[in-house]
Amino acid sequence: MEFLIHKWKYLKTTEIINVMVMFFSVLFFYFFSPFLSVLAALFFLSLVFESDKVRIFILTFIFLSVYSMIIFFKPVSGDWNWYTQHYRALQSIDFLSYYGHAYGPFTIKYAEPVYYFLSFVLSRATGANVTVLALLVSTIFYGVFTFSLFKLSKYFSVVSWQQNIVVIAAVLLSVTPSLVLHLVRQEMASVFLFCGIVLLLARNKRSAICFLILSVFTHQSAAIVLGIYVFSYLLSRASFRGSWLLAFVFSLFIGLFYVKSGYFISEDNAGKGDGTVNPLVYLYDAILLFSFLFSVYSIKLKPAVKNIFYIFVASYMGFLLGVSPEPLPLLRMYFYVEWFRAFFIVVVLSRMVSFVYFNALSVFIILLGGFYTNYRISSSDLGFPLTIYSFVNRTIQSWMYLF
Repeated sequence: MEFLIHKWKYLKTTEIINVMVMFFSVLFFYFFSPFLSVLAALFFLSLVFESDKVRIFILTFIFLSVYSMIIFFKPVSGDWNWYTQHYRALQSIDFLSYYGHAYGPFTIKYAEPVYYFLSFVLSRATGANVTVLALLVSTIFYGVFTFSLFKLSKYFSVVSWQQNIVVIAAVLLSVTPSLVLHLVRQEMASVFLFCGIVLLLARNKRSAICFLILSVFTHQSAAIVLGIYVFSYLLSRASFRGSWLLAFVFSLFIGLFYVKSGYFISEDNAGKGDGTVNPLVYLYDAILLFSFLFSVYSIKLKPAVKNIFYIFVASYMGFLLGVSPEPLPLLRMYFYVEWFRAFFIVVVLSRMVSFVYFNALSVFIILLGGFYTNYRISSSDLGFPLTIYSFVNRTIQSWMYLF
């Protein structure tokens, strides 16, 4: 209590207004839904604490609560069915006879040990409890993602409670939550890769290397994105005009070679798809890209760092265009755009935090994030029984029924 009183003494008038708004929001939500009131109260607490570790823990818990309808109600189908079958099998199979060997129609790759070993240990420890697996995968994903966004927002000089707004907005507006428990290894690998690149920006090289190694040994597709990043970094060191265009063209041909050589994609999988990217998603990403280019131009950063950003974005766009003739690799590699999306959002919002009306704007941004997340869940082909809207609506109805 003394800590809160001490903090209250030094609050500015605008900060006191923010605190009062949050307090009455919690009371308002309580009358309709305890679930919403708990989330609002946790968000309020995340604004009070100064420790990044505490705020990361609180926000991770909030994200897990928001996406709990996916964690606990996700139907066992698609790729998740494959993961749960192997997870249950590992309860009785020796790991060395499983790792690197064929199991059913698939061969477990030696180059991807991280997830398989984690799945083996968890299967033996919990009796192959699928809910525990879903919860652990989600916790790793959202925990590492939240940590990375805190580091990234701090790199762009976002501080105080505004950091929480930027992190929440980046999570809600970038991630496709239905894929976390679908493309499990790729999602884990991608979040490790994102964290590694962010730590490189923050000059924490040892931790960055650890996360980059984790990403590649979780799923090999991360090596492609990492290779493009390394190429972009090396090209940025050679200062000449049009380097981003050279990167785009070179990556375009690499993408074409990837899908046309027959080395990476077998004849059986050629021309096959596993879904399509919604045209609205392309439009959304294009808007974010132009907003990013406008914002990063006016942000005070070293020219060398900006050059890396430009070349990396151009390189990956070229690669995606190169693989576009084949639906399967396009879909599987396009989902790495989520991390570009998150990066763009952090850059754009870090430019907007200086606006006078950012407080009011932040409410709209978070609501927009909620609508976007709800749309991605409801439009998913994976058959989720609940969306965020229906889940919250049920908690409200259940609470009102008691009265």
